[in-house]
Amino acid sequence: MAVNILGRDITLEREKEEEEMRKARERANIINSLSSMFFATYYIDLMNGTFRVITQKEDVRQVLGEERNYMEGMEIYTRKFVHPDDREDYKKKLGIPNLLNELSPEHPTVAFEYRKAEKRNGMTQWTRASIVAADCENGRPKTVIYVAQDITESKQKEERDRKALIEACEAANHANAAKSEFLSRMSHDIRTPMNAIIGMTAIAGTHLDDREKVSDCLGKITVSSRHLLSLINEVLDMSKIESGRIELTEEEFNLSNLLESILTMVRPSMNAKEQQLHVRIFEVAHEDVIGDEIRLQQVFMNIISNAVKYTPVGGKLEIEISEKPS
Repeated sequence: MAVNILGRDITLEREKEEEEMRKARERANIINSLSSMFFATYYIDLMNGTFRVITQKEDVRQVLGEERNYMEGMEIYTRKFVHPDDREDYKKKLGIPNLLNELSPEHPTVAFEYRKAEKRNGMTQWTRASIVAADCENGRPKTVIYVAQDITESKQKEERDRKALIEACEAANHANAAKSEFLSRMSHDIRTPMNAIIGMTAIAGTHLDDREKVSDCLGKITVSSRHLLSLINEVLDMSKIESGRIELTEEEFNLSNLLESILTMVRPSMNAKEQQLHVRIFEVAHEDVIGDEIRLQQVFMNIISNAVKYTPVGGKLEIEISEKPS
């Protein structure tokens, strides 16, 4: 009697099964951990077009919930939870065709930020959906993990930072505009006393033997120099320029002296254009007043120097000064 004994080595098969179980446990542990970090977690099979809601179970074999159609679930979700303005982009970015196109072992993640359909306490709610490739074959993803995270707080911080940046930019632009305007005005103001200094210096140079004439020129140069110095001091005070503020002082000064100083500085320009100047004073009872002499001098200087500039050669200039009831 002959007996045939047939047998096969199942060691390799057991090892393969154990390896598959080990990988399944590791994958389940990862999924379980993700589900505890995010408010929504899904397992998506791109080949079958299905997804499962991940639940946290101690038994890793029951980590995955009921299998459903992914595209149908996405349509229901977007209508109910995604802001109308973000729905089309959501479906395009997280749809299966785009996931198959974008995901790879080299680029295993796709993410999309969207607004929730409903606000909370009047505030827009934001969610970041991230899809990570779990299994790939021949460089193409087979299964992925979908996780959703509430990013409302970080978005609100970004908005606060954005507004702060805009305000800082506007403040910087305002400061630059103030500086540009200030320096443009000052360049005009500085010309007048400079012309007076140059003109008086030239006159004094041609009358060196006339002590009285030279003394008169030096006095006018001194007046113009003081005015020029006050203008330069303003240019150097950049803090006032950047803030766009000008502080007015209160000090005693004499109107006659103020007017004489102004005419001293603009007279060279008038003489160059052969213009005539007439000054009329009506019922001025108080020549000594209180105010910001430098600012008033700048105002009058601009008015009179512009009058000189825009009056034709040989024209006439008139200045009338009167005192209103206090």
